[in-house]
This record gives sequence, C-alpha cells and structure tokens, in this order.
Amino acid sequence: NSPWVLPVYVLSAERDTTRHLKPKEAKCTIDTGNLQGNIVSRAFVVDVLGYPESSFQKLTKLEEDGGTGVTGHRLVPQGAIALTWYHNASTRVFRDMRFLVSENPMYDLIVGARSIQENNILDVPNL
Repeated sequence: NSPWVLPVYVLSAERDTTRHLKPKEAKCTIDTGNLQGNIVSRAFVVDVLGYPESSFQKLTKLEEDGGTGVTGHRLVPQGAIALTWYHNASTRVFRDMRFLVSENPMYDLIVGARSIQENNILDVPNL
C-alpha cells in the first residue's frame, strides 16, 4: 500500500432512489510531480461512472498538446470532465474539479501538483 494512492469516492451519473448522485469508489494517485493537470481514465468515466463521451468538455490549446509522463509515454487527452470527489476519512468535498480524460486504463484518478497546491491536499512536512 502506498500513501500516494488513496481510495476515494467520485459522484457518478447514476442516481439513487432519493435522486442523489451515487458515489463510486476509485483509486486516486496523488502525483506531486504531475504539472499537466488532473487525469482520469476514459474507462473509469464511461464504464464505472456512467458519463457519456458527449459530457466531455473541450480542451484548452495547451491541454490539446498533451504531455509526456514519467515513464516516457505520451498523454494526449480526449477531452475534460468536471468531477466531484471526496475521501471517506475527510469532511472535504472537491466539487467540479477538472480532469483530463486519458485513454490509459492503468489508473482511475490522478490529482496533479496544481490541484494539490491550490486545494491544500498535502500538508507541508514538519521536519
């Protein structure tokens, strides 16, 4: 188990009997070295969360250019989507956070450096 990979819950397109969006469990990687943005796998968005590809948002010019991962693979996003997610051990809910949609099914969610800093997701180490 890695402290950088956490189980989180993401609101899906599916509604329960009280018309609330149903949460689905995901593995979330906290990636302090990722400057490209938050990333979600297309398979997780479509197959698990139940969002149609028509719900993908347009990419900015910078996002369209893609980037190269630590392993050297190219990431060219297929679109973007706003997702609401939370960790069950926290009272914080991250609403409508923008994620780039990737074809790579190796992960569910990756939260990148910018969101980590903007949302104070990690505390400063007390050395």
